[in-house]
Amino acid sequence: MNVLAAGVLIAGIIQGLILIILLLKKETNHLPNRLLAFFILLVVVHLSLIVIELDNNFLKAPHLSKLTWLLPVLYGPMIIVITQSIVSINFRFSKKHLLLLLPFLIYLCVLLPYYLKSAAEKMAYLSNVSGVLQDDFGFINQFTNLMHVSFLLIALVIFYRNKRALIGFYSDPGRVNLQWLKQFLVAMLSIIFISISTFYLKKYEVKHVPEIYPYHFLLAVALIYWIGFRLLQDPTLLTTEELRELETVSTTPEIPFAQASETTVKYQKSGFEESDQKLLAETLIHYMKEQQPYLNSNLTINDLCETLFVKRHQLSQTINAEFGKNFFELINEYRIDEFKKQIELKANNQFSILGIALNCGFNSKATFNMAFKKSQGITPSEYIKKTESEIIYQPESKASL
Repeated sequence: MNVLAAGVLIAGIIQGLILIILLLKKETNHLPNRLLAFFILLVVVHLSLIVIELDNNFLKAPHLSKLTWLLPVLYGPMIIVITQSIVSINFRFSKKHLLLLLPFLIYLCVLLPYYLKSAAEKMAYLSNVSGVLQDDFGFINQFTNLMHVSFLLIALVIFYRNKRALIGFYSDPGRVNLQWLKQFLVAMLSIIFISISTFYLKKYEVKHVPEIYPYHFLLAVALIYWIGFRLLQDPTLLTTEELRELETVSTTPEIPFAQASETTVKYQKSGFEESDQKLLAETLIHYMKEQQPYLNSNLTINDLCETLFVKRHQLSQTINAEFGKNFFELINEYRIDEFKKQIELKANNQFSILGIALNCGFNSKATFNMAFKKSQGITPSEYIKKTESEIIYQPESKASL
């Protein structure tokens, strides 16, 4: 094997070990960090075995042979669990997760007779190079390729199904950074497709590919460095552990006012009467007006539930049925109304548009612009220009900045 390529693989192994230590030392969000650390450990062990295999050292350590057939089977299940632990607010390990280990157990049973052979028997097998190559590209590893693709597609489905619910938990979706996870899943899928292509090109001995084949493992090194870079760039990428301590996020879709009656029927089994719903809506309106909780950029629906002494599904149901909105839209509607009031105050002339928006509860320019344009149909700057000539400055109030 090329010395430079081997050096890159070894550097990736060292980087992976450092990254594992950093992940395990993080004081918050322990579960996703530990799951990701275990996944990287699998990659590190796999790369170490590749270095040994490509330098033909399995004859010196025959008991390590064919571990590269078994360990990769854990990649898919680990990616699914990592994805669930990040995007599912109420994530808990359950007996169903044991089913993810079924492929690994089947492979272990199939490979166990080989693993139990003596060193001499394994060395005799490994000495037959053509036979080893035929087995390496045989049915078992072909099926492993299929599993990799299947598990990654399942992980992407889990990601998209839970993304909206997770963002809806917060009044400001800017607090939820899932872009890196999406990039990670897409990167993994791309690496798998490249690896599978290289696998079959090598299997059918396409010209020049035999020389290229080992080097596709360098993509795994690139992935390790990318994860390390993203975590160092933004240490708060994994931010959902605190959410798992809360109640399950409702995935109730947005409901227009015209469908309020349908919503009532939908929630009949919840045990929350329409009269209770209307009373809670009135209480919520009063609380929003008097206490202005929407000014807190970190406000969550759970915060309101604790204050109003109601269950989360009851508040979510009320917001959907009585306001025709979800929690995120309702809170941002109050923030936008507050912004429109604040820009009319002469005392706020010294502040930028973003400065006023931040004081109204938004925590980023992107979130503010997105919410404002969705609500008003125009950008904040366009709104100000449109109303500038009509603004009559109001006397300074206690709500001024």
